Amino acid sequence: MSPLTPPLGVLACSLQTELLPHCGDIPRVGQVVQEDGKLLLQAVLEAIGGQSSRSLMDQFADVLFSLNKHCFALLTVWLKEVLQPPGFPSSRVSAEQKETFSQQILRERVNKRRVKEIVKEFTLLCRGLHGTEYAAEY
Repeated sequence: MSPLTPPLGVLACSLQTELLPHCGDIPRVGQVVQEDGKLLLQAVLEAIGGQSSRSLMDQFADVLFSLNKHCFALLTVWLKEVLQPPGFPSSRVSAEQKETFSQQILRERVNKRRVKEIVKEFTLLCRGLHGTEYAAEY
């Protein structure tokens, strides 16, 4: 999968966050989420893992927040499945760190700002920047 460029990434994320609230009341949207939501989550996690610009992390956090708020049961299963393989989304994060990230995301169904902080922290871990002076400025 190719990394998303900022304009395309913002557009794709905006589209997802507009559609996800309707997965329960528009049957076709619900069907697409059921069929392709896991793939969407995988792409978002790859991006957070280092395949996209850090300037897009808030948009990816918005997608995670929307999935969590509107598709909680599916997200719970998908996170487990997608984060299972070693080295995904980054070889720099351990299974324990991925589990912590997953639990933190699933706990935040109301506080979007907190989800953005969790994503920011995880992307720094994935990129090997956590605890660096460079990260302190981020």
